[in-house]
Amino acid sequence: MNKEKDLPPFDDFLGLKETSFANTKLLVFTGISGSGKSSYLNFLAQVHPDFKNLSQEWIWTMCQSFRVKPNQKKCLFLIDEITSPLQLSSLIRIKKSTAQWVVASHIHRLWFRLLLPQEKIKFYHTDHSTKKLETWMQRWGISFSKESLLAFQKKYGSSYVDLKCILERSPKKDLDYALNKHFRMDSIKIEKCSQWTPFMPKFNFSDKNP
Repeated sequence: MNKEKDLPPFDDFLGLKETSFANTKLLVFTGISGSGKSSYLNFLAQVHPDFKNLSQEWIWTMCQSFRVKPNQKKCLFLIDEITSPLQLSSLIRIKKSTAQWVVASHIHRLWFRLLLPQEKIKFYHTDHSTKKLETWMQRWGISFSKESLLAFQKKYGSSYVDLKCILERSPKKDLDYALNKHFRMDSIKIEKCSQWTPFMPKFNFSDKNP
């Protein structure tokens, strides 16, 4: 059995595989929960030529402040995730570090600019377009109309997780049907940070993905 082949394919909807980050000190992905931030951290750590061969440290913050200890001499830190400006004090070490940092964040980019005005920072937003949701549904044979897709985005943003939750509770592979049923009968409950389970998303990163 080919375990990698059995994993879901990764969609590089931001087109970052060929982007150079060699001179980037801090890379920040912003967007709602379920929009692909953590998936991109995993993608860069495993596949991107600027990161995949670096010594790495994953830090799951659980929405709390965190510390990078002096003996954690890694070349790449992956922070998942920042949910409050109060956590940014934990990133002060970036100013003295030679490592690169990749962060999943829920807060506005201006907070990073205020804290680290001299650093080379690149920002990417994972919640701007429905195109990635179209690609995902087409790949899995799920029918949808433009109206249902826009209605979903208006309510939940461009979130893979919320889309999957709605479709999984429907007997039909049809977003129009599933969304209509959801709006009449269901709701999506968001767990508190303290109840989250740290999870590293796994994908098939092969270039042969359809």
